Amino acid sequence: MQLTAGARLGPYEIQSAIGAGGMGEVYRALDTRLDRQVALKILPGGAAADPAFRERFHREARTISSLSHPNICALFDIGDQDGTAFLVMEYLAGETLAARLARGPMSIDEALSCAIQMADGLSRAHALGIVHRDLKPGNVMLLDGGVVKLLDFGLAKRFASEPGDATIGALSESGVMIGTVAYMSPEQVLGEMVDHRSDIFSLGVVLYEMVAGIRPFEGSSTYSVLHKITSAEPVGAETYQPATTPALSGLLRAMLAKSRENRPQSARDVVRELKAIAGMSAASSGEIVRPKPRRRAAVPWRWAAVLSIAAVASLVFGTSPAWRARALKLIAPVYPRGASSATPGTTGSTATPKTAFEWASLGREYLKRFDRKENVDRAIDAFQRAIAIDGNHAFAHAGLAEAFLRKDSYTPDAQWRRQATESARRSVALNPDLAAGHAALGLVLLRLKQPEEGRASIAKALDLDPRLLQAHMGMGEYYIGKGELKEAEAVYRQAAQIAPEEWHPVQQLGRSLFLQARYDEATRAWEQAQKLSPDNGLVLRNLGAVYQTTERDEEAAAVLQRALEIEPAATVYNNLGTLRFFQGRYSDAVAMFEKAVELNPTFYQYWANLGDGYRWVPGGADKARQAFTRAVPLVEEQLKSSPSDPDHQTRLALYLAKQGDRARAGKELSRWETFPKKSPASHFRALLTHEILGERTAALASLEAALTAGYAFKEIRDEPELAKLRSDARYHRIVADYESRRATTTKAKER
Repeated sequence: MQLTAGARLGPYEIQSAIGAGGMGEVYRALDTRLDRQVALKILPGGAAADPAFRERFHREARTISSLSHPNICALFDIGDQDGTAFLVMEYLAGETLAARLARGPMSIDEALSCAIQMADGLSRAHALGIVHRDLKPGNVMLLDGGVVKLLDFGLAKRFASEPGDATIGALSESGVMIGTVAYMSPEQVLGEMVDHRSDIFSLGVVLYEMVAGIRPFEGSSTYSVLHKITSAEPVGAETYQPATTPALSGLLRAMLAKSRENRPQSARDVVRELKAIAGMSAASSGEIVRPKPRRRAAVPWRWAAVLSIAAVASLVFGTSPAWRARALKLIAPVYPRGASSATPGTTGSTATPKTAFEWASLGREYLKRFDRKENVDRAIDAFQRAIAIDGNHAFAHAGLAEAFLRKDSYTPDAQWRRQATESARRSVALNPDLAAGHAALGLVLLRLKQPEEGRASIAKALDLDPRLLQAHMGMGEYYIGKGELKEAEAVYRQAAQIAPEEWHPVQQLGRSLFLQARYDEATRAWEQAQKLSPDNGLVLRNLGAVYQTTERDEEAAAVLQRALEIEPAATVYNNLGTLRFFQGRYSDAVAMFEKAVELNPTFYQYWANLGDGYRWVPGGADKARQAFTRAVPLVEEQLKSSPSDPDHQTRLALYLAKQGDRARAGKELSRWETFPKKSPASHFRALLTHEILGERTAALASLEAALTAGYAFKEIRDEPELAKLRSDARYHRIVADYESRRATTTKAKER
């Protein structure tokens, strides 16, 4: 949910938004009882109704509440109002350490002072059995007066008392942005159990960066960074900062040891070492030098930091002579993984993978650009090589499951689904604490049309790793399948906050908006996705669809031509055919639809589009009926697994009507009337079906419903099936009323 200034949650009055992230939105607020500034962290609306999300939110509150320490952000209160759960936390004015380091390295004294306070806060947490597990500059605040505060223990778990502690290895392995994975410990990267010494490693990375002005493990890609964390020794900090003393250099080497047994064994030990080094550094004054006080406005804290976990949403829009209702025919569910506009398969490292983890990481690199189907085959090969080296590598099995799902999206076949299922279940069995395995299994179950089982697996993945983006994307797909588009939208917006530099969440956000007939917003989302991934044919196909829907035909043609240059996929030909169809160029449309069917003869939408094209080509009536005869059983197959899907139900009714089976078409449409949820596109198909069946009064009622739901008027205006309807005076009265309402709404928004 989004709150505006003046809104109230209990005694807390919202003043302004200050940040957002994977587990919540953050607002500056006034505690009206105590007249003090606080920060409110609110559970995202799309997740608020989910018991698993809410439990994690409350668990985070319990964790933070036990961490009373001057160097840890304090929790004041927890509340729940009208289904909105929120934490009330200390309001911190200053800047993140990430913002400070963006201006360059610190002085030795300043770095030591910050590190001492960070280590002291960690020492308190570790004493209570809590590991932070996400220590990085974006989770550290530098306050006025030189005080340092640790933020966001949302990933923390009690390593001493909570069974089944999960690692966050899946975070790195799923393609996290380089700036995030660079702070992970080797055991996190490898998916092993973590303990307090993982925090010590991360603190060593942060301290190194404060001193040297560069991270110890740099690389041009996630793969190369992960490889260095597990295999390479960093250059001594003194190389970049000559003032680094031998004692500080030695401590950094120890904190960054690959084996946790070779690191300092407690944060308290680190505090002692740092204080001793600081005493040498400040010998002239006899005291530790704190950072100079700053006078800065408050900036977003942890929740405003950039954390990007790669994830994907596989959606290709195939659309009937309209990517409208027959439209935007999402072909495949979303199977998230990887996100980048980088060259497919680029790893940033010339080293040939040797270990199972390195091969699995390479597989993830390929899956970042699953929009290129050759990358899917490369990913399968890489994961299989990893498993050949280590048959028990749970992360490689999880990746292989997702790669097989991608393969199934390109060339649907039961064998890919079987192999995906086997690999996902194998991953979970090998390591039940690995979030990636549960996410992969959830995605498989969604593909197998077992939505509730899939949702349960995805919820388990999110419980283990609240920031695992492919799990968030899978949850969005679950909501799409249920027809809960608002909930899906909220999840995708949340995912886009987790991964602001990735195209997949924005792509899926556009999908949810399009399905709600919010075309202008969908356009903005897909244009943003194109900026993030300019050479992505999948994004271009969808952008062409929404351009056509919003009367931007020239731009639609241009982006679809670009998509055709990248890959002559069935969806590109289908969308080009749709464009030609609405321009009245029916023969050209048929030629495009024929190519789409040739490339993918198993997708009902392409056959239906071809049938629509032939309906308006002289002498094409028989071929039109044949095409609809092919489309009907294909959409019936979809209805078997999704019997309450309003879009599939109205497609079936419409195809039957165009095939000539009027009695059954009416029966199927009557069944749709009983559905509690009806999409804008399904109202449009009902309009077409009623008109074809000669039911003018019912057609006019569906026209009004489609317009009220926000369906694109351009589609209604240009649809050849509605030529006679458009000569009815009642049609014009309904349209005039619609345009009047729209004008009133536009003026209200402008005010």
